[in-house]
Amino acid sequence: MRPAADAAGITTVIRVAENNPSLIRQSIESGAQGVIVPHVKNADEAQKAVDSVRYPPEGKCGICPAIRAARFANPGSDWDDYLEHSSSQTMVIPLLEDKEAIDKAEEIFCKLKPGVDAVWFGRGDLAQSITQPGKKVDWNHPYIIEAFEKVLSISKKTGIPTMAIPWPEVGPQGAVKVSPESAKTAINKGARIILYSIDLRLFYTLCLDIVQKIKGMS
Repeated sequence: MRPAADAAGITTVIRVAENNPSLIRQSIESGAQGVIVPHVKNADEAQKAVDSVRYPPEGKCGICPAIRAARFANPGSDWDDYLEHSSSQTMVIPLLEDKEAIDKAEEIFCKLKPGVDAVWFGRGDLAQSITQPGKKVDWNHPYIIEAFEKVLSISKKTGIPTMAIPWPEVGPQGAVKVSPESAKTAINKGARIILYSIDLRLFYTLCLDIVQKIKGMS
């Protein structure tokens, strides 16, 4: 995947399954330029993610020049160039999707590097986490709006951008509709990185649209 992304000039970002140093290192050493780390709830967990991505003195990664990310660098100047590149170009992106993370958001932001890192506002999991048993998820619950605005405020103050999904339009049976207009809404609110959708969902939607148009032809 990384060679294809490089050829197209696309940044490669991987979401790991958990805040696990081994998983994060595998992603970085294989060439990912950013790692999204789920369920980061406080400063200690944010620091753990940073330590897993960056080399001393910024982090705690062990040094190994023979990795794809460093283009299997020589231990001398090539490795020094890679260290500088890694420090300035590799993103740590904590996923804020728990109430505790919103409460501790300022502490989490303080562990990140302005101009390099970002945070992801995990609206879906956050909305699910405050839903009472037997109740439907309220994607536009006042707490979710308030939490998003809080994260954006810290983002603006620190210079660390917020990544978000398009602010969804919730239709019948709770169906979530994503559109360029809803993406623009999220950008207007202050998000600077947009996860528009999932590749499989986009492909499914395209195929469904084609089928419906063919069926509608006389």
